[in-house]
Amino acid sequence: MSGNKMIAQIISNCKTNLLKKFDLNVEELEKFRRALHMHPEPAYQEYHTKEMVQNFLSSKGVLKHMHKEVLKTGIVVDIWGRAPPTDKAKTMIAFRAEMDGLASQENNPAIDYQSKDPNTSHTCGHDGHMATVAGTGICIMNVRDQIPSNKGIRLIFQPAEEGYLGAEKMALDGAVDGVSEVYASHNFPLPLGVASIKNGVMSSTYTKFNIEVEGKATHGATPHLGIDPITGACAIHTGLHTVISRGVSCKDQAILTVGKFEAGEMESVIPQTAKLGGTIRCFSPKVMNNLKEKITTMVENTAKAHSCSAELIWGNTLPITDNKPRETKILKESFEEILGKENVGEEGVPMPGSEDIGFLIEKAKGGAYALVGGIDENHQAASLHAYNYNFNDKLFPILISVYLQVVQKSLELEFQDLLYRV
Repeated sequence: MSGNKMIAQIISNCKTNLLKKFDLNVEELEKFRRALHMHPEPAYQEYHTKEMVQNFLSSKGVLKHMHKEVLKTGIVVDIWGRAPPTDKAKTMIAFRAEMDGLASQENNPAIDYQSKDPNTSHTCGHDGHMATVAGTGICIMNVRDQIPSNKGIRLIFQPAEEGYLGAEKMALDGAVDGVSEVYASHNFPLPLGVASIKNGVMSSTYTKFNIEVEGKATHGATPHLGIDPITGACAIHTGLHTVISRGVSCKDQAILTVGKFEAGEMESVIPQTAKLGGTIRCFSPKVMNNLKEKITTMVENTAKAHSCSAELIWGNTLPITDNKPRETKILKESFEEILGKENVGEEGVPMPGSEDIGFLIEKAKGGAYALVGGIDENHQAASLHAYNYNFNDKLFPILISVYLQVVQKSLELEFQDLLYRV
């Protein structure tokens, strides 16, 4: 059997098993996900998204149990077992899903459920992540009688993942209090049914910077009467890349991108200011702090060398995603048992992209994160955040089955062999 046919058979078997053993209708998840896709909301504005998630979970009986709102638009749902306790100690693990959309316009005529908001889109797959965690919760609810009452599963629906520190604020607001492990996955441009995971660093630490260089405006015919901020900004641009090539050891990795440069309005006028902005990504907090120090010094001195002044403003810093050994083993083995070992590796990791789940993993002191491919004949290799990126609904049976395996392994349960295994 070819690889594609094998994955198709796995998906079919998982889908059938989830319906028969957990009473989960995957088609309902697909409809829910597509409704979310049509109504994306930006960071900290996910009010309608929260309502949609709550209504869906309530319709399945999940919200009859303990839940609370976090950060106004976030949701935390705790599902405890109903079987006799195994001991007095309580243990809880969590699964996280992001809720926010991107501040970008979707352009994907291949689907009939595009975003209804021209300024916001679910082109990072967060709609699929919410539906996955919701589906996992529904399955857990339907086997609560097989879970000891001292063991629980928390569903975390987190706002503001896209660079706005939602996970950090959720952690500060108690979203992982009492949780020992946090698990999550992210759809990624890999072939459908291929998963990537490794122990240790999975994704980079990241920050933004913006620099405003100030000179003295003057007519282009009299440059000697002014101070050209464009010349100073260009020198800073060159210097920024020199900081990477000469300031970072060859044993480390760092990426600096300047994606914005603005100056002037008229061809014949030297402007008062020039602005540039960009990002830094690396795989070590120590390297990040070192780069910030070097860049701060370079910007100040380079501006002075061109008789300008410069203001450097740093944005939020996202942490590395640092997978913990025990939880990495659990999540990796769960993927292998569903997809087969040949489809689980380390392709594309650590990834230079960034993710804020590191805040939750560090707060809980345990957890793991994986990338899962969704590319097939109907979902081509568009990158995350691309105007036409769309979550592949075929991932639902895979991811939910994997998460249920994680529950069994982490909480040391056995759902009477209810899960399909390869």
